[in-house]
Amino acid sequence: MRLVFCLIGSACIASALAAGEVVIVTADGKTVTGEFVGLDAANLKYLPAGGMQTAALPVNRIASIQIQKSPAPPRDAKYDLIELTDGSTVLASQVSFRGKSMLPTLLTHPSGVAAPAVELPMTAVSQWMRNADDVKLREAWKKLAGDRVRKDRVLLRQGEGFESLAGSLFDATETGDAFAFEQEGAGRRNLPIRRITGGILVYHPNSEVLPPTLCKVVDQYGNAWNAAKIEIVGKGLTLTTVAGATVTYPALDVLVMLDFAKGNLIYLSDLTPTVVYPEGDDAKAIGPEFSLARKIVMDRAGGGQDLIVNGKRYAKGIAIPKDTSCTFKLDAGYREFKFLLAAPPRGRNANFLLPMTILVDDRPIFAVTANDVPSPNELAFNVKDAKEIRIVVGSRGFDGDRQLLVDARLQK
Repeated sequence: MRLVFCLIGSACIASALAAGEVVIVTADGKTVTGEFVGLDAANLKYLPAGGMQTAALPVNRIASIQIQKSPAPPRDAKYDLIELTDGSTVLASQVSFRGKSMLPTLLTHPSGVAAPAVELPMTAVSQWMRNADDVKLREAWKKLAGDRVRKDRVLLRQGEGFESLAGSLFDATETGDAFAFEQEGAGRRNLPIRRITGGILVYHPNSEVLPPTLCKVVDQYGNAWNAAKIEIVGKGLTLTTVAGATVTYPALDVLVMLDFAKGNLIYLSDLTPTVVYPEGDDAKAIGPEFSLARKIVMDRAGGGQDLIVNGKRYAKGIAIPKDTSCTFKLDAGYREFKFLLAAPPRGRNANFLLPMTILVDDRPIFAVTANDVPSPNELAFNVKDAKEIRIVVGSRGFDGDRQLLVDARLQK
């Protein structure tokens, strides 16, 4: 399959798609034609047209890989909607179960191409809504799913609404036609799948640490997978979602797009936080009005320095001075908070991490002590349903004057 690298534009995409090619949208507008060789968390590998040696394009310079236009499900299509804990969504014409797995039958491809077999571990499933093509039912479901309790729930359809049975779901039976379900106050029993006319909501305690999302993979069956890992095998692609489900596509031509979070992420440095600076001797906040005060700095390390981690320069990040806290209000829909933790790259304060605590809705999710050293690895945390992130930076005597959160971003 050939790839075309270009700045996004409808004419460019239309002409490439008409030729059966793939459009890579980059941040800098460079255009390169080549053959898809491979993709990992760091680089897209390709063979330039007429070239003999594989080249690489950093993933963080890619906005999306557009393969073809995305068809809408047929107007009269009947389907269920499955959502995973990582936000991946699956449309299914029918659903069956086996042990600890859910087996959705994907919708028919527009050209009649057979869909890949998909097996979803129940530990990765967040919800299964039956008859999701019904608009009124979807609205009722949205209200119900947004008010979840700390129990699994089986939903029975009641007109345009649902009756909810709270309890605990267990494995499917050997025949796959029933669940073991322990309803509150009623004991455990086998509940036939056919009786679950509305669907299920599966309770999962929040996991603080998540594997980073590489990209969102959208296919022509109407599915959208939040992939943590992608492997190109022959003419096909195998992906592993953040939630741990694995899907194998025998050919790339049934895919629509690989979205590297263009429009699905926001950098902390593009938000306006509420900042609380340390108090001075006169008990007044040392804020931006004081010319000698250290201030929070966006997209620089402070003092005009570049943001550099392990020799690599980054364009986005924040520098938070010591004894300072900053609070970022979050919009709905963001699931991950990711960043690289670093100390100032040069000068007397180089390599000194300051004590720091990160709180999500006043709940601590990460802390740095005075003895910690910078990690070369990206950190990722679950912020699903969170309303704010607060970062509190302390001090350690005369060592260190600011903390760097490099490439800090929120991702859907």
